[in-house]
Amino acid sequence: MRLTESIRSAFVHAVLQDTPKVDYVEQRQKLIQDWLYAMAPAPVMRVFKDQSYRRYFSTNHVHYHSPIIGRSSWGLGKFWLVPDIDGNTYELKDKIILDKLLEVDRAEKLQVEQHGELARKLTATIKAFNTVKQARDALPEFVKYLPDDADPKCKTLPAITDLVTDLVKAGWPDKGKKDDKAKVKTA
Repeated sequence: MRLTESIRSAFVHAVLQDTPKVDYVEQRQKLIQDWLYAMAPAPVMRVFKDQSYRRYFSTNHVHYHSPIIGRSSWGLGKFWLVPDIDGNTYELKDKIILDKLLEVDRAEKLQVEQHGELARKLTATIKAFNTVKQARDALPEFVKYLPDDADPKCKTLPAITDLVTDLVKAGWPDKGKKDDKAKVKTA
């Protein structure tokens, strides 16, 4: 079977999906929330820890400017015990927390660059082959990411590989079927 651009693209996406990525958003949120808890006055924390009073507290947005990612980090989520200084969004200015957040930003930027480089290498590698059989023979460790070499039942269906990739990104099929999840099928 001919190795089409959609199959090549699905191959690259499937391999990258199996490449671990750190969730830096979650790390940022934990750092900020822990910092807010640490700076809250002790009497406030005692009341806050009592779940029956939690409904009397509200959440608010927090942001900071990151020179690493070149933008203000909005949309970090809502946090408990944010000081109500301007009644809108609290800007982090404390050097200790900012330094920790900038470390996370650096790590995330490096991860994005590394995944981009891996995508370029995978794309260049798979473009070296004209057929699925050639790719399967030359890249045995990546066979599970390539479609079966049999002719598709319908010549118009290879475009479905992109749909399958998108569905896999969304969590399809069930998480318990790791091998099935990574394999890209046509027709």
